[in-house]
Amino acid sequence: MNFMERTVTNTAAVAAILLLVASTALAADPAGIALPAVPPPKPQPARELRKDIRDIRVERRETVKDEFQKARTDIKAIRATATSSGATKDAVRSPVKDIRTEAKQNIKDARTEAREEIKTKQAELRRVRLNREFERVYRRFTAAVERLEKLATRIESRLKKFEEQSRDMSASRTRLAEAQAKISAARNDTEAIKTAAVSSGGTLDAGTALESRRNAVKTAKESIKVAHAALVQVVNGMKPGRSGAPATTTAESSGN
Repeated sequence: MNFMERTVTNTAAVAAILLLVASTALAADPAGIALPAVPPPKPQPARELRKDIRDIRVERRETVKDEFQKARTDIKAIRATATSSGATKDAVRSPVKDIRTEAKQNIKDARTEAREEIKTKQAELRRVRLNREFERVYRRFTAAVERLEKLATRIESRLKKFEEQSRDMSASRTRLAEAQAKISAARNDTEAIKTAAVSSGGTLDAGTALESRRNAVKTAKESIKVAHAALVQVVNGMKPGRSGAPATTTAESSGN
């Protein structure tokens, strides 16, 4: 795969991440929970990597230019010496060929070395970009889970008040416990997004890394939706006529 093909592949991978972020951000907050603004991560690592890649390319061009110039100078000197000494063209042909062969090999080696260095830098750049995009998703999902946890706490407080009014809230208590378990699962699945981060010291395969973390995002998104739906069921069950009613006294019953 040449450089242009790798660039297209990398761009497509990043675009897929951005589309996934856009689609999961709303799903992570199905009840319209407002998520706090997340400041973008510092861009210095990616910026430095791009600068390193540019520097490698500049150095490669300078090396190739110097090799060509050196070869031309050496060949010109050999021909000048041959002209002044009266040497034949056959005598000049062999050293000229050797100079050209050496120059071509040096240029090839320089290009190969630069290509490998650029490949390594680009792999690291892809890792930084992937981690940056998924870090944004992780923060947004974490905010959504925290809001669900706060909502569950408020619901529990409301249940206590109803129970103080002698209302039977056992069914709602059961549903709340189930919802809290699902919120805990959503928390764990959200943390799995961070766990799936690509190691900075490892070899990055953009396709494999993207698929792995995308699956983690999908799982967390679904868990958050399930947890939210469970809380909605608890709230609906607490509405008048759907849960326990105030206990009636014997005097009230005899009065009827």
